[in-house]
Amino acid sequence: MSDELKKKIEGMMNYAELNFSDWASVKEDEIVSLRQALSEIQTPLDVLNRKRYTLVGEMLFSGAREALNEYGVPRKTLPTMRLDTKRLYDFLSLLRSMGLLHRALMTDSLIYNDDEKKEFVHSMFEDGEICNMQLDHLAGVMQQWTEDAISNVGLHTSSNLRAELIHNNDEAIGQKVCDGIRDAWDNEEMTVVYNSLVSALFTWSRDPEERSASQKGKGIQLLSESSVNSNLYYTAPSMFLTLETAKTASTAELLATLDMVPLPSSAQSCLRDVLRHGNDLYIRTCPASPRPGVLPNIKAGTVKEFVDGVRYLANAMSDPDHPDYDPQGELCVMKYMDSDLSGVLVKGHNSMVVGLGSSGVTAGEGSTLIIPLSDTLSDSLTYSFNNIMSKAPDGFDNHEIEMVWPATDMGGNYGYGVDVEDIIETAGYMEANRRPVITQIRGLGKQKPELKAPATYTDQDTGELVTMTTRGNVPHGVVSQTHYEDVGKGDLSDCAKLEADIKNGVIVEGQKDFVIYCPSGSTNCHAAGVANDHSLAIVYAPVHEDVTWTEVDGWVTTATGVEPAPYDPAPFTSYFFDGCRDGDRYWDYGYHSLSQFFHTYISSPYNDPRFEAYLAGFYSTWIIKATLAVALGETRHGYSSQAKFTMKAGLLPILLLKASNKMHKFPSGPVGRRTNFYEVLKNTEMGLDGMFTALDALRGCYADDIYWSSSYGGKKYLESVDKAIDAVNALIDLQNGGKLSKVLGTINTLENAVHNCSYFFDKFVSSKTYFDIGTSNHTSLGTIPQQYMTVVSMHKYFYTHVVDEQHKISEDAHKEYTFGVQDILLGSFNTHVMSTVKKLTSLPSDSNGIEILRGDYGSRAIKHVEEVMEYMQPNDDTCYVHKVGTCVLPHCMKRDCAENRATNEYGIEMHLLHHLQSIIGSNVVQLASSVSSSHDTIYAYHKSKLTPVNQHDPVGTVFTASTRDAKNNAEPVYSNDSVTFPSFKGMPGLPVEVPVLEIVRDYTVEGTDYKEGDLIINPDVLAVALYSKVVDVLPFDQVTDSLIRDILRFIQGSGSNPIKDLSNAMNDVFVYMHEQFQHIYHGAYTEVHNLGVGFCDSVDADSVGKYMLTLWLSEYVVRNDGWSVGRIGGSWIGKSEYHAKGYQYPNTVFAGHSANQLLQVLMSIIDIDNLKQIMEETQ
Repeated sequence: MSDELKKKIEGMMNYAELNFSDWASVKEDEIVSLRQALSEIQTPLDVLNRKRYTLVGEMLFSGAREALNEYGVPRKTLPTMRLDTKRLYDFLSLLRSMGLLHRALMTDSLIYNDDEKKEFVHSMFEDGEICNMQLDHLAGVMQQWTEDAISNVGLHTSSNLRAELIHNNDEAIGQKVCDGIRDAWDNEEMTVVYNSLVSALFTWSRDPEERSASQKGKGIQLLSESSVNSNLYYTAPSMFLTLETAKTASTAELLATLDMVPLPSSAQSCLRDVLRHGNDLYIRTCPASPRPGVLPNIKAGTVKEFVDGVRYLANAMSDPDHPDYDPQGELCVMKYMDSDLSGVLVKGHNSMVVGLGSSGVTAGEGSTLIIPLSDTLSDSLTYSFNNIMSKAPDGFDNHEIEMVWPATDMGGNYGYGVDVEDIIETAGYMEANRRPVITQIRGLGKQKPELKAPATYTDQDTGELVTMTTRGNVPHGVVSQTHYEDVGKGDLSDCAKLEADIKNGVIVEGQKDFVIYCPSGSTNCHAAGVANDHSLAIVYAPVHEDVTWTEVDGWVTTATGVEPAPYDPAPFTSYFFDGCRDGDRYWDYGYHSLSQFFHTYISSPYNDPRFEAYLAGFYSTWIIKATLAVALGETRHGYSSQAKFTMKAGLLPILLLKASNKMHKFPSGPVGRRTNFYEVLKNTEMGLDGMFTALDALRGCYADDIYWSSSYGGKKYLESVDKAIDAVNALIDLQNGGKLSKVLGTINTLENAVHNCSYFFDKFVSSKTYFDIGTSNHTSLGTIPQQYMTVVSMHKYFYTHVVDEQHKISEDAHKEYTFGVQDILLGSFNTHVMSTVKKLTSLPSDSNGIEILRGDYGSRAIKHVEEVMEYMQPNDDTCYVHKVGTCVLPHCMKRDCAENRATNEYGIEMHLLHHLQSIIGSNVVQLASSVSSSHDTIYAYHKSKLTPVNQHDPVGTVFTASTRDAKNNAEPVYSNDSVTFPSFKGMPGLPVEVPVLEIVRDYTVEGTDYKEGDLIINPDVLAVALYSKVVDVLPFDQVTDSLIRDILRFIQGSGSNPIKDLSNAMNDVFVYMHEQFQHIYHGAYTEVHNLGVGFCDSVDADSVGKYMLTLWLSEYVVRNDGWSVGRIGGSWIGKSEYHAKGYQYPNTVFAGHSANQLLQVLMSIIDIDNLKQIMEETQ
């Protein structure tokens, strides 16, 4: 401060010390001078304050601000956060110069709620403002407090602070902080107005915008910042550490950095939450230049494992004697993603290699698969990665990209991994958007060759065409092997010796007599990278001794003089038919994703052509059987209301169910859920001939002469079935030397089959996606997991059971879906029944079945048809075999067929049978339920009605009494009683006691007057009482054939007979009832509904007797069938074989039947000749 300025300030301070009264003596010119001096000093004070506020904002929040990108969004990759005590000292010194230090400390969130810390701060300020030495000590103590807090609580940037950083500069934020400190102190409200003064400690090991030193790290960094084609993949938030930082950073600094790296999950908002929630972090080595390494990446599930892992890897990479010595390298930390599968894509290629787990491809663990991509997807990915790397070129023109598909999808769409059993066994399963996480963009020293189909050549010894089946790369075209290195599966440890030998000169760059063997690896494993970088031959097969390898387009052979010709799939036909067999055996819903391999096998397989041939064959029979399943499932509508089947159309699908040996799964007939029909084909072998027979039989269900409602069955189903028949014929033709091109054409056509509402297979395939992939390849990385996980178990089965090359199988593959284990459950279609189906397919479309019964199709056909018709008989009231025409088949319950059969078989005129049905088969001829002897059950309605409800005195009010008295009591006006019926002439037996209600005092309710002494009786009870007398008179253990004939004659009104006397006695009892109950309440139950007559009406002398004897006859049928029936009024649970559906009481056997069924019931108690005679007498 200048002397002149000091003098001005001293002059102003003199005025400031004046008393109010002294101001009167101050002259005007003095006041003007004072104002001028104040004006002159204000400007430098303002500048000083702005500078201080800016420094406060910058020193407190520069670390948080630098953690945001230019749009204010948290960066997904960050370097390591460091704690700088000198920086905190400078900040505290600034606050001291502003006169805010003491107040700032006492309102700090780290100190405010901690009495011990507050006491410490107070003690430092006891003698006034603290000196520099005390300030330095305070900064050190506060750093220790901070490290303790980070270890226990953690660090975060609040959304409010983030908003402040986005919308305000350092000066504005600094002023807010200082004003907040003053306000909190002045108001004696120690409110936290900022995160903490210790925020000034935090700085970054390098500028977060600075590019990573390693090529791998730079790629991860650039990926996280890019939004180009982000709909194709996700990127993983990461923390980077230089080796020096990794070795020297404190635990608190490491944990603070984890707190600052954001995650997209609401459950885990930062990398440190991964450890808090019991998950793992993944510490990865990043060499300065891309190369396969020996050091393994480390999983860390605790803070100690994390810190130890960081230290271990940093020390190893800094050790000149370690194979992975790389002092310019660094470490990268991200969330460990437990992944179902992983993949490696060479930028610009239209295929990628996929394997199990997180490192199945790079570690060469086996079970790898090459997946073709569409040109559109390949171009989009190339554009995306070129765009990303252009922002910070890494010196490489060529790259390969590593990715994983985590079990817990980062988009939140899938949370439990890819369940292979769900994929295969769940109808409609579709997982089309499980995007991968890109974990690395690795630079390539030279471009890898594009993967191509295997070449075919002529064997010079045999003259036969041979197609290559082993992948490999020989930089010089041919290598005569004298030296080799077996790297096993090509993982990191296997590569160590290989790299050491190259480094030490044991293996020379481009050595022409040296071969690397990697039996379980792929073109994108670590060993392949070493071979590519050093121009060495590599063969993906077990070791061969003293051979010469020749490469053609990425495939190798030991044959000599190879002159490649275009790929020919014909040599692999045997593997194709192995697949056809298994596609039939293990048919299930989820194999539509094999379409792509069918098409690549025919034209240009990317994988072992033997395996692709197997997959193609599997898919061929899968899609044929899928067509069969849909067509069979649709036939269920033919037995309901959506179609009108002829006898032939209705018979053949049921015979197919019988042939499957699974007809028992349709207890209600060939109806129900469509999936029940699909299940018939699972784990059941049919063979190509069986598929043809079944499809040929079903096409008749959709022929032009079969009526189908709109949106069901019909022409489009017929067309689809015909396409499947063409495909089967093409396969059969191929077995006999035909052409694969014909198979391709028919399967292509079948893939595009449609039915009335959508494409044909939508009943268990929810999307055409994988059919489209078959012809256009993958247009999204999100469709790869479902396809790969479907195939990986088939891969294991093929290399174990079809060929013995188990070195190609990953150990993890044994944990996946055990394809082929169903062998022990395999079934097959009954060949004899299928023979019957094949024969009956030639039946005339309008046949009535007479050809079958007279033996035109053999005795087995008669037997099979009879068994099917017998199976359908119990389902007659829900579905018939056919709706059109009249057949002669046994047990057909269609009314016309049954009546026609009765006429032909028994010579009974149908109008007589209908007459009998109208008398005893009526639904009203029954006791609706067994009537309990309990008053509470019988008279529940009346008892509630005859129990008064308390009513308050309408005269009493609150002014006359404290409570209002009830006018009536709630005692019932009835009592339980009974009436006894004695024996009568013609009606011997014990007296019958009938429960009644007796009115005990006059009562009016709902406009009806009840008088003391009135009786209330339920008329159904009278019917039960009367029926019990009939059973006494006609005991079931003394029934004779003549009695049955007499009862039937009487019921049909065929003249006088001994039963007439019994009927008269029943009528006498009923008249007596009428006389005895003249005064019965006649409001709710005035008539015996089952008898159809009222108590107050005259009674037909025979009506009661006919009704009661019909009930008796019905119960006799049940007893005669072997059922034990208690006395009416007791309990009886059961249903005899003579009951129609919906009827279950002993006295309802005749109800609900067709005329023919009723005839069958009656024939259980009377022979047909006697019954026929009685019916004719009636006429």
